[in-house]
Amino acid sequence: TAFAHNDRHHDSLVSLGDSIPFGFSPERNNEQPAKYAYPYLIGEKADVHVKNLAVSGAETDDLLAALKKNKHFRQSVKKADYVTVQIGGNDFLASLRAAYAESRGDTKLFHRLLEKKLAGNDAFKNLHAIVKEIRSLTKAKVVLYNLYNPFHLNSPFHNVADLYLPELNAMYKDVANSHKNVKLAD
Repeated sequence: TAFAHNDRHHDSLVSLGDSIPFGFSPERNNEQPAKYAYPYLIGEKADVHVKNLAVSGAETDDLLAALKKNKHFRQSVKKADYVTVQIGGNDFLASLRAAYAESRGDTKLFHRLLEKKLAGNDAFKNLHAIVKEIRSLTKAKVVLYNLYNPFHLNSPFHNVADLYLPELNAMYKDVANSHKNVKLAD
């Protein structure tokens, strides 16, 4: 697995991303990452120390800025044996919300606007830069998580997300494949 145990020392995993690795829940105060968030579950199962630096609401440009300028982020990544990255969902939700608001209920216009906004979105350029910045800091194994459909089945956006996710996730695969020692988690 990507998180193979090493007996030489206690390995460390740094988790970067948005509300998903943070473990956001409307039922709690969300001041700190949730101990039930998946990075901690991985840490428990693989016996690795976890530093969860995920920020609820973060977009790709936020993470890229933190990796370039935040000393704590940079030092944590430098010391990591494994780095998980789950980011981009908020970038795409912002495009979806903007297209919906601008389309005023016109379905054809909504899809045209959404395609235009997705094409002009810097998320994948930022994602490449994020992985490149991580690579400049460490040779750690990197696991990049692709996007999932965040909408309930009865949401009008569920089918929209299902329509666009295969193309978006193919781009995540391209990002992972274009960098050394980066695995894609689907």
